[in-house]
Amino acid sequence: MYFSFLLAIIAGILSGVITGLAPGIHVNLATLLVVSWFNFHPLIMAVYIFSLGITHTFLDAIPAVFLGAPDEDMALLPGHELFIKGGGHEAVKLTVVGSFFTMLLGVIFMPLLFFSLPKIYSFLRPVIVYLLIVIILFLLLKSKSFFSLITFLLSGILGLIVLNSSLENNLFPLLTGLFAMSSLISSILFPPKIVKQQITNIIRIDFKELIKTIFGSGLAGTITSIFPGLSPAQSSALVQPIFSKSKFSYLVFVGGVNTIDFFISLTTLYLISKARNGALIGIKQVMLFISIEQVIALACVGILAGSIASILTLKISRLMVKLANKIDLKKVSLSILVFLTVMVFLFTGWAGLVILLASTFIGLIPILSKTPRSFSMGVLLLPIIILLM
Repeated sequence: MYFSFLLAIIAGILSGVITGLAPGIHVNLATLLVVSWFNFHPLIMAVYIFSLGITHTFLDAIPAVFLGAPDEDMALLPGHELFIKGGGHEAVKLTVVGSFFTMLLGVIFMPLLFFSLPKIYSFLRPVIVYLLIVIILFLLLKSKSFFSLITFLLSGILGLIVLNSSLENNLFPLLTGLFAMSSLISSILFPPKIVKQQITNIIRIDFKELIKTIFGSGLAGTITSIFPGLSPAQSSALVQPIFSKSKFSYLVFVGGVNTIDFFISLTTLYLISKARNGALIGIKQVMLFISIEQVIALACVGILAGSIASILTLKISRLMVKLANKIDLKKVSLSILVFLTVMVFLFTGWAGLVILLASTFIGLIPILSKTPRSFSMGVLLLPIIILLM
């Protein structure tokens, strides 16, 4: 049995590397396929899914930085900016620092949440939809851009139409178009002038700011795990300015929020029976009931997977630096674009391609208007708000 668990962890890490590096191939899709196709012991399935999810949160910084093709959790515009200046590896390294140390902070947060989260959630539950509305309005006012409102409304309306349809795997074309395809098209049409990539040992953030940033990302990630539909990018926009303001700390912050959100969501699932992402929905589906002992075991699995993923991310980032200096990134982006289009067609047919086209056009709005891409998460937030009203 222990050998099976070890194999599940290794397979999960390897799968997380693949989903993390391939823009548009999300953890939710991988989980759906595994749950549908395989029938192993429930705990082994859970170990695989959790290892996959944690690993993905480390690796997805690489395409976000080197290809400018983030998913909904990793809109790393400062990271891509560093890449254009030759510091792509440095940007990835900052996200790894945030992911690793915020994951360890999650270990401290977990026992605190066991005592506090049920009371906090029972208090917030009657007003959670109104708090979501207030958060969105605050972020829209903070953005000060009409295009942010347009992005939120158009993505939200598209989400309402598609999520209420009978199409299977409907999130796949939605999120792929909004985040991956739109970024890839932008990179192809407006290729940036990229200087030669370099590998340095520089961390441009002092120790005091690093501690503040990690604590802030832990708090933001906990908020994300409580509020349905709220993305790490949005919770970062809420909390990050309080703790740090530099573009370098932003990379640490978003990396940390992305990882601790997934890590803490396991506790959220156990305490309030709410699965805030597709991977946890898969775990809930295969396990039906999860005990405190299993939560602790999966948390240990997550720490092991995250530790290995942090090493793999840095090594793959170094490899990407060498490749970025030799290959035509425009051709790479075009190849990934074609691959994602084919994948969408295979999984969702012609209807999925129509959704992909519509979501891609909406995803281009914040890119062309240079406004926050997190408002594309209206695709989930607006349907959730209407459902809860």
